[in-house]
Amino acid sequence: MSQDIVEQVEDMLICTGCTVVGIGPHSVAVMGDARFYGPSIIIKFPYGTSVEEMGKISTKITNEIKGISRVLAEVSPE
Repeated sequence: MSQDIVEQVEDMLICTGCTVVGIGPHSVAVMGDARFYGPSIIIKFPYGTSVEEMGKISTKITNEIKGISRVLAEVSPE
């Protein structure tokens, strides 16, 4: 399951310059009126990516890929 999630996220990020670092810890998230427990995905954003752009990408991932509870961001100058 986790490899399938990584592949789905990688397909979504093809044109963004972002890379998937891995699957993070499971956490509780709220979707609609229900809570669920699922994995986090760790994304490495290119240096200079705006907070707004990171937010849009994170929201898209959690809305479109079933099972992702949270997106963790890594930003480094490399």
